[in-house]
Amino acid sequence: MAELNAHDPSVPSDATAQAGSFTTEDPCIHEQATSPWDTVVTPCSRGPYRQKVTFLSSPGLILYREHVSISTRIQGLSPPGMFVFAVPLRVDSTTRWFKAPLHEKGLPAMMPGGAHVDLSAGQQHLMALIDLRLFREYLSPDLRNAIEAATRQYVLPATPDAVAKLGRTLNTLLDGVQADSQVLHHPHAVRSMEQDVLTALYRSVTLPTSAPRRVGRAIRQGGLKRALEYLRSTDIESVTVADLCTVARITQRTLEYAFHETFGISPRGFLHLRRYHAARKELLAV
Repeated sequence: MAELNAHDPSVPSDATAQAGSFTTEDPCIHEQATSPWDTVVTPCSRGPYRQKVTFLSSPGLILYREHVSISTRIQGLSPPGMFVFAVPLRVDSTTRWFKAPLHEKGLPAMMPGGAHVDLSAGQQHLMALIDLRLFREYLSPDLRNAIEAATRQYVLPATPDAVAKLGRTLNTLLDGVQADSQVLHHPHAVRSMEQDVLTALYRSVTLPTSAPRRVGRAIRQGGLKRALEYLRSTDIESVTVADLCTVARITQRTLEYAFHETFGISPRGFLHLRRYHAARKELLAV
């Protein structure tokens, strides 16, 4: 039986991530196959039960597309240590997220805790489970605080167009790794995919975030310039965020604002991206 986070014997042991698909026809098997969720699955309408899942699983991310054939209730606990958001693809008026109709403008989301979801017959959706360490490392303090605050209502504000675009982005990622799994053998490529999901998320939501007031733009950009000049002349594999703060002569918080302001990602995210590109250049040179 395949599982979202289980090792597949057909995948070489040096793979840093896994991708695949499976179908279940028993709610009890559904409960086991969707680990690390700890839930009870209850069919709520007549007809044959069928669940189809296409997934990508990495150290920091589980992303999957799910289709259920009949109305189903899911109750229990969400994965510990993971931030969760969903992208509805095909739902109707009977779909419920924590007993409330699915919000017309937003993304269902939750921090670790209890889960209560009613799925409509024929429903299809995407689920993204992100390790909280990656979530808090990659996003700026203001942005992650705003997301965590909005998640208390179980919905992140987003327009229908933004939700649809996010769905297309995640579907493309899922289908891409199904078609070519070689990328899953390269840690930097996997890390980049994890960050791509976070980037797609924060570009989709509309959250109030406070701009830095104590440090002006000129100081932030001056520090950023010094940090980038340093990166041009040093081994990217050995650089830390603390190193960047030292050479930039600004605090880590200010450096994070500067990177998000210019690149849309955190300093750590930028370092991971540069390492990924360096590894890709090495592969192309072979």
